[in-house]
Amino acid sequence: MSNLLSRRRILKGLVAATALMAIPFKAFARNAEAFKAKNMDAALASLFNGAQIQPSDRIDLNVPEIAEDGRVVNVKVSTDLPGLQTVTLMVEANPNPLTARFRFHEGMQPEITTRIKMGGSSNVHAIVETSEGIFSTMKEVKVTLGGCGG
Repeated sequence: MSNLLSRRRILKGLVAATALMAIPFKAFARNAEAFKAKNMDAALASLFNGAQIQPSDRIDLNVPEIAEDGRVVNVKVSTDLPGLQTVTLMVEANPNPLTARFRFHEGMQPEITTRIKMGGSSNVHAIVETSEGIFSTMKEVKVTLGGCGG
């Protein structure tokens, strides 16, 4: 009888885990309006409520100068700015410029590595929100094969 109970518990746990995996990831997005924005200004307004964004040389945005395939563009962002809260990636020429947003908690390493899609050649922006303000840097990436429907 105890084996049967153990099997039932395991089965219930698996069913619950499967149900959680079925929830669409967009349900976890904190600002769906920003991700749906069709231009940078609308996305920035939704994310930062018109706050001043200052250029900074303390953000290292590592992207290729030429991306052979816009469907997979490697991006690495790191910073030594104190009080890091978020890192936001935006691609100007994408149909929806807000590409990714990462939240940081105290003690986390201030670095992200990810892959993004680019619809064509464009400026890629890294926007870093800290306890002291919002800072950004950008680099131009030339794409030879589009990734967002191209």
